[in-house]
Amino acid sequence: IVEKQLSGRKAWSTFATENPKCSINVTGLELGRNYNFRVLGENEYGVGVGAVIGPIRVCQTPGPITKFEITSASKSFANFVWAKPEYDGGSRITGYLIEWCKKADFDAKKDVEYVVRISAKSVAGVGEPREKIIAGRDPTEKPTLNTSDYPSNTVYLREGTSKKIKIPFTGKPKPAIKWKKLEEDDLYRMPVPTR
Repeated sequence: IVEKQLSGRKAWSTFATENPKCSINVTGLELGRNYNFRVLGENEYGVGVGAVIGPIRVCQTPGPITKFEITSASKSFANFVWAKPEYDGGSRITGYLIEWCKKADFDAKKDVEYVVRISAKSVAGVGEPREKIIAGRDPTEKPTLNTSDYPSNTVYLREGTSKKIKIPFTGKPKPAIKWKKLEEDDLYRMPVPTR
């Protein structure tokens, strides 16, 4: 004999009177509610003492997360945000499962693509995942030179002397700086008309 009881109530209702197996699928339960179950053995001599199981919360796995966005990413990191699922399955969300791997069919020498999946977890299990593909590129920045110490962009030296010229620069990836002597052929002269 299998009986069920809504948690917090005194009354038991009989679900099944004849069940030859040691398992049963109880139907007609309300999602999000707690139930107690009592199993009683019966033979030709009568009904035995029942074994009580519970309380057990009736719930399903949560739905997929919402508002999944990549806020920034490179080859070595990714930042993303998401919101909880619209449907929690009848029990509170206990955490999130984050999975990632390199995209198998991506063939590039400089960039890497990753597949990221996030699923909500509850006592009922892991919910349906949401998936995004992240292009792992290092950020780029155009090279810039800080020539504020040299307002006219010119350095004058007396013949036979030396000077250490320090010009800070930035850029991503780090630029390769090359110095070269200005030759007469490198100059472009523009005639300026006079009035």
